[in-house]
Amino acid sequence: MRGLGVVVLMVAFVSSLAVGCGGGGGVDLSDADEVMAGALRAVSPTGQVGHLKWEGSAAGLGTPLGEAWIDADNGRFRLEHRSVEGEGSSSTVAAGEEWRIATYIASGDDSWPLSYITAVDREEMAARGMDNLAYVGAAYLSRLAWAGERRVVGESTADGREVVVLEAKQPTHAEKGPGWMFVATVELDKATLLPVQFRSSTVDPYGTEGEVLSLAGFEWEAVSPDDLPSDFFSPDALFATYSTAREKLAEASKLGFELYWLGEKYESAAGGHLDLYLWDVEWDMEADPEDWPQLHYASEAMGRGALLIREGPVGQAQFGPGSEVVGPIEQEEVAVSGRPAVLYSRTDNLSPTYEVTYRWLVVTLGETTIELYPVPMSEEGQENNPLNNTEVLVGLAEDLAPVPDEP
Repeated sequence: MRGLGVVVLMVAFVSSLAVGCGGGGGVDLSDADEVMAGALRAVSPTGQVGHLKWEGSAAGLGTPLGEAWIDADNGRFRLEHRSVEGEGSSSTVAAGEEWRIATYIASGDDSWPLSYITAVDREEMAARGMDNLAYVGAAYLSRLAWAGERRVVGESTADGREVVVLEAKQPTHAEKGPGWMFVATVELDKATLLPVQFRSSTVDPYGTEGEVLSLAGFEWEAVSPDDLPSDFFSPDALFATYSTAREKLAEASKLGFELYWLGEKYESAAGGHLDLYLWDVEWDMEADPEDWPQLHYASEAMGRGALLIREGPVGQAQFGPGSEVVGPIEQEEVAVSGRPAVLYSRTDNLSPTYEVTYRWLVVTLGETTIELYPVPMSEEGQENNPLNNTEVLVGLAEDLAPVPDEP
């Protein structure tokens, strides 16, 4: 379906169909929010976990196959996706529970997979109509909820079944100017409110569609939560299964000098945004002798790139701002547990009201030189990474400890 005119005609046609009440177990089929809530309960009835399978179609993804387990009673889900055609095959596994989501992504085009944990902003989700994390597992519903505008278009037929049609729209591609829209439609079986078809795309200001994602062939069954492993929905269990950070750290520990870290998990006394976890370790000294080990610490609240720790042997590793950093760099001597350290900083004034500050703290512990670099997360002049602060950075350096023989 191409062109805004065609879209408008189709919407007008479906809207002309009668919109009734009482379908899907007494749900008001004219109320989009009520239909969404009813659809979640349809896929995950009380006391049961909904097991859903589907096939997809999307440019460059071959034939994506999806599978989800949705537990609305306990606000949790597990989602698995894989592509089975083409060279760009990929797979994704996600598990969500207690407003935390772990995600694992593997792609044939990438040299290494990603595994990370994200804290979900419950208030933001609730403001959009998703008061249950299980919505994320029912992706056809979460896409509706995240959109700024959603409505019941009407009723129609699909695959010989009577369906209720919901539509969602959300402005997108703001950098390209106004008029770009994300548009999604989901067709739910009128009698059961289980999914029948889903379709989403971007539409430019002239009505031309971009890449289209469609999901169909839905299969559903109810299973008992007692038949699933106890950690099936656990973000921590999924991350532990797929993360390679521990293995990489063990290999880096064989480079001939002592490594230091903040542990697999670092819980600050301040809590919240200062809580970190080790999500990756990387180095390639064969390709670049100066590419010393780099520990990536992530924050569930902030994302993957919260803090980078580079380290190497004294006299060989040279840390601090690299040659790519231009402009004046300030240098200050500070103390880390009584040891001398150097704090480098550089501030870019991007506008009269917008500036970004970069900091590098370099300290020597034993025979190891260490650099701590908090990744700036400035937005409209406001620094959103609380680690990008001299006092906090010194505190992190003071909490560094040798990596044990078996991390």
